[in-house]
Amino acid sequence: MPTASHFVDGTKTLAEQETDLNDMEQLGAQKVTSYAESTKPAAGDKGNEALLQPVPFGQQPPPLELIALAAGDDVAKAIAAQVSQGKTVVFHETCWVESKETLVIGVRKQK
Repeated sequence: MPTASHFVDGTKTLAEQETDLNDMEQLGAQKVTSYAESTKPAAGDKGNEALLQPVPFGQQPPPLELIALAAGDDVAKAIAAQVSQGKTVVFHETCWVESKETLVIGVRKQK
């Protein structure tokens, strides 16, 4: 299936970015498959890029939850903790959050 690319302002808070991504999914009948810092000039200096795949209306995934990790946090442990809670990891990438590079995990509850 074709994917679409959308830019999200990396000066926003994590909660604002989470809302933006969930709105894209629910209003556009899409699901986020990847999210990370963008290297494309159109994104600006502190832009993140979401790749979204179309899904049929009514079959949008459960809400995406973004979790920021602190420097030095064990990524594998953080992911394992989310999986043990019945969540699926969608991505874990470096993103801009409030203009700071931050490791972010995107998860959602399994249906």
